[in-house]
Amino acid sequence: MTFSVQMDEELEKSVSSIAKRENRSRNSVVKDALREYVERHGRNEWPPLVLEHLRGTGVIEEVPAFESYRDELPPPREIDL
Repeated sequence: MTFSVQMDEELEKSVSSIAKRENRSRNSVVKDALREYVERHGRNEWPPLVLEHLRGTGVIEEVPAFESYRDELPPPREIDL
């Protein structure tokens, strides 16, 4: 799939600099960045490092599913500015 991305000049220079330094195409750099972003933000589960820590402490054997308590949270409060 192909699509175009518009970016400001500073970001374009950074992407081009990384591509040149790593002897890669800009397309490759952008694809890797998007893949990393989706991996980090695209799932509704605890990050592996958090799971490893919680299980390794012995405090918790079964880690609750990410967002499993969302329905129990109070609604956001109005803040007077």
